Amino acid sequence: MSAALVMNMLPQQRRLARAALGLPNAERTSYRNKHYTSGKGDYHDAWVALQLHGLAVLGTDDGLAVFRLTRAGARLALEASEKVREADFLGVADA
Repeated sequence: MSAALVMNMLPQQRRLARAALGLPNAERTSYRNKHYTSGKGDYHDAWVALQLHGLAVLGTDDGLAVFRLTRAGARLALEASEKVREADFLGVADA
């Protein structure tokens, strides 16, 4: 399924996505784009679902799974007056 067909994230996925972006904050702008998981559990499963829909990508860092949102995933996590920094998406290919 392409990200264009996905209209909403589940509440847990949106909370995780916003935390990965460092939101909310006073500047209403992302300052990061990553979420580490141990590779199992509810959070990991929520991120895998986002990955399967093209809203996140998976990598590793020091043996931990690290998920990063695609631009499409970030757009779904933002509130109306928030924005993302392009630097947070360097090396992240949109699905």
